[in-house]
Amino acid sequence: MSVQRQNLYKKAWYLSLFTIFYNIIEGLVSMHLGIQDETLALFGFGIDSFIEVMSGIGIAVMILRLKLNPNSNILP
Repeated sequence: MSVQRQNLYKKAWYLSLFTIFYNIIEGLVSMHLGIQDETLALFGFGIDSFIEVMSGIGIAVMILRLKLNPNSNILP
């Protein structure tokens, strides 16, 4: 595997981790404020953040799979 591809995988990995942790914090804060202010829209926004966390986990798993199996047919 080329050094450039390894660097891209590393950047993608860190971006996926950032997305996961950011959305966890965003979801907790939004849900807390939604409960505190009795705002269903803000509470729902917090729940949506946790759905985005699941998407971020899927992306992180895909990156790991590609990194561990660089000869797969997923990418050209």
